[in-house]
Amino acid sequence: MENKKIQAVIVVEGKKDTQRLRLIDPEVRTIETRGAAVNSELISLIKKVNQKEEVIILTDPDFSGERIRRLISTEIPGIKQAFLRQKDAIPGKKQHRASLGVEHASTSAILGALAQGSETAKKRTDLISQSDLMKLKLLNSPEARHRRKFVSNYFNLGYVNGAHLASRLQLLGVTLNELEKILSENYDG
Repeated sequence: MENKKIQAVIVVEGKKDTQRLRLIDPEVRTIETRGAAVNSELISLIKKVNQKEEVIILTDPDFSGERIRRLISTEIPGIKQAFLRQKDAIPGKKQHRASLGVEHASTSAILGALAQGSETAKKRTDLISQSDLMKLKLLNSPEARHRRKFVSNYFNLGYVNGAHLASRLQLLGVTLNELEKILSENYDG
Protein backbone atom coordinates (compact mmCIF):
# COMPACT_ATOMS: atom_id res chain seq x y z
CA MET A 1 0.00 0.00 0.00
CA GLU A 2 1.30 3.43 -0.89
CA ASN A 3 1.89 5.57 2.19
CA LYS A 4 0.33 9.02 2.25
CA LYS A 5 1.53 11.75 4.58
CA ILE A 6 -1.07 12.95 7.08
CA GLN A 7 0.14 16.35 8.29
CA ALA A 8 -2.50 17.03 10.95
CA VAL A 9 -2.76 15.54 14.42
CA ILE A 10 -5.86 13.35 14.37
CA VAL A 11 -8.19 12.90 17.36
CA VAL A 12 -9.53 9.33 17.29
CA GLU A 13 -11.39 7.13 19.74
CA GLY A 14 -8.96 4.28 20.27
CA LYS A 15 -5.86 2.32 19.42
CA LYS A 16 -7.50 0.41 16.53
CA ASP A 17 -8.22 3.76 14.85
CA THR A 18 -4.58 4.77 15.34
CA GLN A 19 -3.44 1.42 13.93
CA ARG A 20 -5.66 1.93 10.88
CA LEU A 21 -4.28 5.42 10.28
CA ARG A 22 -0.72 4.08 10.63
CA LEU A 23 -1.38 1.76 7.69
CA ILE A 24 -1.87 4.93 5.65
CA ASP A 25 0.95 6.94 7.26
CA PRO A 26 3.27 5.12 9.69
CA GLU A 27 4.27 8.48 11.21
CA VAL A 28 0.75 9.83 11.78
CA ARG A 29 0.24 11.52 15.13
CA THR A 30 -2.99 10.80 16.98
CA ILE A 31 -4.64 11.71 20.24
CA GLU A 32 -6.82 8.84 21.48
CA THR A 33 -9.88 9.63 23.58
CA ARG A 34 -9.97 6.01 24.81
CA GLY A 35 -13.75 5.93 24.73
CA ALA A 36 -16.52 8.38 25.43
CA ALA A 37 -15.21 9.64 28.79
CA VAL A 38 -13.64 12.87 27.56
CA ASN A 39 -12.03 14.53 30.58
CA SER A 40 -10.51 17.97 31.20
CA GLU A 41 -6.94 16.66 30.83
CA LEU A 42 -7.71 15.38 27.34
CA ILE A 43 -9.41 18.67 26.38
CA SER A 44 -6.40 20.58 27.71
CA LEU A 45 -4.01 18.44 25.66
CA ILE A 46 -6.05 18.89 22.47
CA LYS A 47 -6.23 22.67 23.07
CA LYS A 48 -2.45 22.90 23.47
CA VAL A 49 -1.75 20.92 20.33
CA ASN A 50 -4.44 22.83 18.38
CA GLN A 51 -2.72 26.14 19.20
CA LYS A 52 0.47 25.01 17.44
CA GLU A 53 -0.65 22.51 14.82
CA GLU A 54 -3.60 21.47 12.72
CA VAL A 55 -5.84 19.10 14.67
CA ILE A 56 -8.74 17.22 13.09
CA ILE A 57 -11.40 15.20 14.91
CA LEU A 58 -12.11 11.85 13.19
CA THR A 59 -14.48 9.77 15.30
CA ASP A 60 -16.72 6.83 14.47
CA PRO A 61 -20.00 7.74 12.74
CA ASP A 62 -22.13 6.47 15.61
CA PHE A 63 -23.69 7.80 18.82
CA SER A 64 -20.49 7.59 20.89
CA GLY A 65 -18.40 9.20 18.17
CA GLU A 66 -20.88 12.04 17.83
CA ARG A 67 -20.92 12.55 21.60
CA ILE A 68 -17.12 12.74 21.73
CA ARG A 69 -17.08 15.14 18.79
CA ARG A 70 -19.67 17.40 20.47
CA LEU A 71 -17.82 17.43 23.80
CA ILE A 72 -14.53 18.40 22.16
CA SER A 73 -15.95 20.95 19.73
CA THR A 74 -17.93 22.62 22.52
CA GLU A 75 -14.72 23.12 24.48
CA ILE A 76 -12.61 24.00 21.42
CA PRO A 77 -14.80 26.03 19.04
CA GLY A 78 -13.57 26.03 15.47
CA ILE A 79 -11.59 22.79 15.74
CA LYS A 80 -11.47 21.05 12.39
CA GLN A 81 -13.63 18.00 11.89
CA ALA A 82 -13.60 15.11 9.44
CA PHE A 83 -16.68 12.99 8.93
CA LEU A 84 -16.94 9.43 7.67
CA ARG A 85 -20.21 8.21 6.23
CA GLN A 86 -21.73 5.26 8.06
CA LYS A 87 -21.52 3.15 4.90
CA ASP A 88 -17.77 3.80 4.77
CA ALA A 89 -17.21 2.58 8.34
CA ILE A 90 -19.03 -0.75 8.24
CA PRO A 91 -17.01 -3.76 9.42
CA GLY A 92 -16.19 -6.56 7.01
CA LYS A 93 -18.10 -9.83 6.97
CA LYS A 94 -15.55 -11.55 9.22
CA GLN A 95 -16.24 -9.01 11.97
CA HIS A 96 -20.00 -9.62 12.15
CA ARG A 97 -20.34 -8.36 15.74
CA ALA A 98 -18.16 -5.27 15.34
CA SER A 99 -19.66 -1.79 15.31
CA LEU A 100 -19.12 1.09 12.91
CA GLY A 101 -15.61 2.44 13.13
CA VAL A 102 -12.77 4.40 11.62
CA GLU A 103 -10.74 1.18 11.75
CA HIS A 104 -13.03 -0.37 9.09
CA ALA A 105 -12.89 2.52 6.60
CA SER A 106 -10.96 2.38 3.35
CA THR A 107 -7.88 4.48 2.78
CA SER A 108 -9.71 6.60 0.22
CA ALA A 109 -12.64 7.23 2.60
CA ILE A 110 -10.28 8.27 5.40
CA LEU A 111 -8.12 10.50 3.21
CA GLY A 112 -11.23 12.07 1.67
CA ALA A 113 -12.69 12.82 5.08
CA LEU A 114 -9.39 14.28 6.32
CA ALA A 115 -9.02 16.42 3.21
CA GLN A 116 -12.52 17.76 3.76
CA GLY A 117 -11.72 18.31 7.44
CA SER A 118 -8.68 20.38 6.49
CA GLU A 119 -10.92 22.73 4.55
CA THR A 120 -13.32 23.40 7.43
CA ALA A 121 -11.22 26.31 8.62
CA LYS A 122 -12.51 28.46 5.76
CA LYS A 123 -15.00 30.84 7.31
CA ARG A 124 -17.88 32.31 5.38
CA THR A 125 -20.45 34.88 6.34
CA ASP A 126 -23.40 33.58 4.32
CA LEU A 127 -23.98 30.43 6.34
CA ILE A 128 -27.14 28.34 6.60
CA SER A 129 -29.73 28.87 9.34
CA GLN A 130 -32.49 26.64 10.73
CA SER A 131 -35.08 28.70 8.83
CA ASP A 132 -33.14 28.07 5.60
CA LEU A 133 -33.32 24.34 6.32
CA MET A 134 -37.09 24.57 6.75
CA LYS A 135 -37.47 26.39 3.43
CA LEU A 136 -35.41 23.66 1.76
CA LYS A 137 -37.60 20.95 3.36
CA LEU A 138 -34.72 19.64 5.44
CA LEU A 139 -36.68 20.26 8.66
CA ASN A 140 -40.37 19.91 9.57
CA SER A 141 -41.32 18.25 6.31
CA PRO A 142 -42.52 14.71 5.50
CA GLU A 143 -39.47 14.23 3.28
CA ALA A 144 -37.01 15.98 5.61
CA ARG A 145 -35.32 12.81 6.83
CA HIS A 146 -34.57 11.58 3.30
CA ARG A 147 -33.40 15.01 2.16
CA ARG A 148 -31.10 15.32 5.21
CA LYS A 149 -29.66 11.87 4.53
CA PHE A 150 -28.92 12.94 0.94
CA VAL A 151 -27.21 16.15 2.13
CA SER A 152 -25.31 14.25 4.82
CA ASN A 153 -24.00 11.73 2.29
CA TYR A 154 -23.20 14.42 -0.27
CA PHE A 155 -21.06 16.40 2.19
CA ASN A 156 -19.77 13.37 4.11
CA LEU A 157 -21.23 14.63 7.40
CA GLY A 158 -21.92 11.35 9.13
CA TYR A 159 -25.31 10.89 10.76
CA VAL A 160 -27.07 14.18 11.50
CA ASN A 161 -30.52 14.95 12.80
CA GLY A 162 -32.38 18.17 12.08
CA ALA A 163 -30.94 19.94 15.09
CA HIS A 164 -27.33 19.33 14.05
CA LEU A 165 -27.49 19.74 10.26
CA ALA A 166 -27.10 23.53 10.21
CA SER A 167 -24.12 23.47 12.56
CA ARG A 168 -22.39 20.73 10.53
CA LEU A 169 -22.93 22.66 7.29
CA GLN A 170 -21.63 25.80 9.00
CA LEU A 171 -18.51 23.91 10.12
CA LEU A 172 -17.82 23.07 6.50
CA GLY A 173 -18.57 26.61 5.37
CA VAL A 174 -21.38 25.47 3.05
CA THR A 175 -23.39 28.44 1.79
CA LEU A 176 -27.12 28.59 1.20
CA ASN A 177 -26.52 28.99 -2.54
CA GLU A 178 -24.35 25.86 -2.62
CA LEU A 179 -26.94 23.84 -0.71
CA GLU A 180 -29.81 25.04 -2.92
CA LYS A 181 -27.83 24.20 -6.06
CA ILE A 182 -26.86 20.73 -4.82
CA LEU A 183 -30.45 19.89 -3.89
CA SER A 184 -31.93 21.21 -7.14
CA GLU A 185 -29.35 19.52 -9.38
CA ASN A 186 -28.78 16.23 -7.57
CA TYR A 187 -31.67 15.30 -5.27
CA ASP A 188 -34.24 13.16 -7.02
CA GLY A 189 -36.33 12.25 -3.98
